[in-house]
Amino acid sequence: MNAIDIVDELAVWLAGILDGYKLLNKNGILQEIRIFRQYIPQPQGITFQDTERGLKGYDESDYEANFPCVIVKCGELTDKEENRLDMAGVNIKLLFGVYDASSECQGWRDICGMMDKVRYHVLMDRILARKYMLRMPVMSGLVEADTWPLYFGEMKFTMEAGRPRRPHDYVYRSEVYR
Repeated sequence: MNAIDIVDELAVWLAGILDGYKLLNKNGILQEIRIFRQYIPQPQGITFQDTERGLKGYDESDYEANFPCVIVKCGELTDKEENRLDMAGVNIKLLFGVYDASSECQGWRDICGMMDKVRYHVLMDRILARKYMLRMPVMSGLVEADTWPLYFGEMKFTMEAGRPRRPHDYVYRSEVYR
């Protein structure tokens, strides 16, 4: 089991689920939803310089160009018991983001639409890449912080995967295998 593999498999799976699903970007053009692993990419190059205060940085518009998007994030990994049947758990968070600068503030509707589509497939498929299995519950909701013109939602669940097994005659790490 490798958390990186689970994130990569989920990103590929999400790209298939959301293929053809388009939302407006910050320029008002329909755009396919971008899938990122763990973080939104950093902007390329410095977009503003304040020589008076010696500041360099990025403008918000550089980040806004990444929306609409879903970010696949790997969280905590858990191993429960020493039981041979127990699986390792990888907590996953999907962050959904859209840009909507309209005065109607309807970006939350786009978020809910994306989350409903993904949630349906998560609950129907339950097994990812024939290796990883969904562990209930699946929790999702809107992020309540006021981040206008960006809107966010999140979905959390755990994927179960195999874990390394010790040989059956293994006693302690300091002893030699028999």
